Amino acid sequence: MSIEVEREELGYVTIRQHGSGDYEALKRFYVVNLPTNPFRSFITEDAIFKQRAIIFIAENDGEKVGSLFYTPGEDHAYLHSLVVKKECRGQGIAAEMLKAAQEQAEADGFAEITIEARNDDLIRYYESLGFRCNPNIEKGLVKDIISPPPPISSPRI
Repeated sequence: MSIEVEREELGYVTIRQHGSGDYEALKRFYVVNLPTNPFRSFITEDAIFKQRAIIFIAENDGEKVGSLFYTPGEDHAYLHSLVVKKECRGQGIAAEMLKAAQEQAEADGFAEITIEARNDDLIRYYESLGFRCNPNIEKGLVKDIISPPPPISSPRI
């Protein structure tokens, strides 16, 4: 899956799923752009395969400008480690990666996606995209992506 999104200041940004040649570049990307991320040590082909994870990558002219991890769970998809290069923020890149992850979750048959937010600004950002606080996950938010069918009412006889 790969989509192109036009961004005023960046030109075209491509959102795509990771490939086997991306792991070392992603490690370097996280070291520079999210140095406190504990998941960067798990960016190996074996670890990603075992988790059935997908890494959504945003690129501009071949340069990585954003990344988001998608990991399928038993009853929902878990998103984490969302990062966009500082100079590329405010262009909608994060929202496009979240949209791609949501589409993947829908295709995988999940009714909701969850994500963690480590600060109030992130919480407000995710809430603006339809997420709400999830009392079951510390600092977690959830978004319903597939509405349950309406209840069947019994006809009056």
